[in-house]
Amino acid sequence: MVVKYGLTVPDMLGGHPFLHGLIYRIHRHPYLGALFGPERVIGCTVYPAAEISSPGVIKHVSGDKFGLGEPMRKVTERVQKLSQLFEKSGLKAPILPEIRNDIWLKLWGNLCFNPISALTGATLDVVATNPGTRALSRNMMLEAEKIARRIGVHFRVDVDRRIDGAARVGAHRTSMLQDVDKGRPIELDAMLTSVQELGRLTEVATPHIDAILALTQQMGRVKGLYPTFPEDIQKEAESAID
Repeated sequence: MVVKYGLTVPDMLGGHPFLHGLIYRIHRHPYLGALFGPERVIGCTVYPAAEISSPGVIKHVSGDKFGLGEPMRKVTERVQKLSQLFEKSGLKAPILPEIRNDIWLKLWGNLCFNPISALTGATLDVVATNPGTRALSRNMMLEAEKIARRIGVHFRVDVDRRIDGAARVGAHRTSMLQDVDKGRPIELDAMLTSVQELGRLTEVATPHIDAILALTQQMGRVKGLYPTFPEDIQKEAESAID
């Protein structure tokens, strides 16, 4: 159990009906679900692009949308209140009956743009418009789309519109590229390994995903940014719960 200042997480939560944290790198904290429980969770897809320009200083690049949705596919009073708080702050916070579709829509771009940018050093606009990397991204996304549709995911835009939307963001350094530049662990498993695993489960061939995943894993291991033994992460998570 995680303890801070002598209090467990449940103690700190008290009687609050829900906990909303924009935890972008949640895969680094696999024990959070066990601590909080689904009854305290509201799904959120974070769309703004940002960069850490210096410790404690975040540079906003573009975007003001945060998609909200209940895990149980209901429009509840609490998610409506949360959406209103976002809107009053000048942000867009639509309530989505199926948050999983929106999560997949963001992942659809992340799974190709992030590793390709990390491997090449190119910004998002270059990855999305260069003929070679655009074609590679598109093929990876088509493989992921086939997987997603087999598990019931619906995409509200087609693959080319998704790539064009990324290109319009401009010369943004993806989060994985930022991590490589700063010598931080890369978010590869959540963005790409998980999709490869789903491909195996749904019997969808993923040659383009497999190739980029292998290259990025090797790059990460050479630079010390990706674990040689993935089970080390699981051991770290388990020790945090004890």
